[in-house]
Amino acid sequence: MALNESKLLQTVKNNSQKLGLDEAEIIAKMDSLKTNAQDMWYICCGHDMICILSIALCKALGSCNSKTVEPNVLEQNLRLAYESSYFCKTQLYAAIQQWEKNNQPFQVLPNP
Repeated sequence: MALNESKLLQTVKNNSQKLGLDEAEIIAKMDSLKTNAQDMWYICCGHDMICILSIALCKALGSCNSKTVEPNVLEQNLRLAYESSYFCKTQLYAAIQQWEKNNQPFQVLPNP
């Protein structure tokens, strides 16, 4: 899968309600996202990534029926596939446990 930036820019301009988008400014901002010390996980949200994955599963990575890989269906399936053992290994889990310890008797997560 590859991003065709010029096609993306043209699509954005064609579908934008804001007339007179400055193409050079958009290209400069896109370039700065690639070159700055940006954490790429903050460039778009998870819902955006699911939409990209949905398109990719229909066109680039596979030939799925678009109904079977609608974003809401993908999100649901990914939530069901995410095991608690994976979550227990994350920084978020550790931070929640630390918060619980610092804010007793409050409990966010069930006991293991």
